[in-house]
Amino acid sequence: MRVTGIGWTGILTEDFESTLRFFSDVMGLSIAHRDHVKELVHFRFRSGQLLEVFGPSNRGRKEEYQWYHGPVLGFEVDDIQSARQEMIARGTRFISELETWEDDMWSAFLGPEDKLFEILKPSRRPARDSGSTPGICRAGVPVQEFAAAMKFFSQVMEMPLVQKDDGQEVARGLLPGGHLLEVFGSGTRRGQPMAHIVVGFEVDNMAQTRQEMELQGIKFIDPSEVMGDGYACAYFHGPDGFIYGLTDKPKSPSQ
Repeated sequence: MRVTGIGWTGILTEDFESTLRFFSDVMGLSIAHRDHVKELVHFRFRSGQLLEVFGPSNRGRKEEYQWYHGPVLGFEVDDIQSARQEMIARGTRFISELETWEDDMWSAFLGPEDKLFEILKPSRRPARDSGSTPGICRAGVPVQEFAAAMKFFSQVMEMPLVQKDDGQEVARGLLPGGHLLEVFGSGTRRGQPMAHIVVGFEVDNMAQTRQEMELQGIKFIDPSEVMGDGYACAYFHGPDGFIYGLTDKPKSPSQ
């Protein structure tokens, strides 16, 4: 199987309206689809990636919604049917069949420590009026059992690693779409305050975006830091107590 990128993120919130205001007013995303009956909203980024927000009434609608304990990642794959079969053969527990909506296809599964993920084959519709945020370019997965998580992502998901430090319990996988997946063990400083998967939003100007968000009352955890790959990153508190990140593009030597 071949994982090509992060194409979807799902968030089940206990405060639906506040979360919608956060992503539309603070993060600058525009609503692409809304279903008032099912209490769900789609936001699309300029990249074509999809952010889906579910209200609390969804928790009892499908089995998979009961497993939401923070943001959920959807990994794009080349061939979703064969990828699902391969993962099942390697012991992965899927909690949904292949589902479809318009031209999208996905299936939910439980990864390390029963964290919920999906594999998907998106339609990649062109983004329309998708606001100022380019997309989700990185995600962090905190785990208690670092070795077991690394075995899952490297052997079951076959994600290529660009860095792995067993002593610090940090590993990074770079997907073909340019998205970075980071796995943090309980022994690393960065993973300690995170109780759930953390997604990082790419922005055109992180310093300016952070200043604008702080003026709107958003609380950041630490000063911005420059990562080893040249990206600057800063973490902040969003609705429901979830932690998110801001990331900008790395600076070239001439900048």
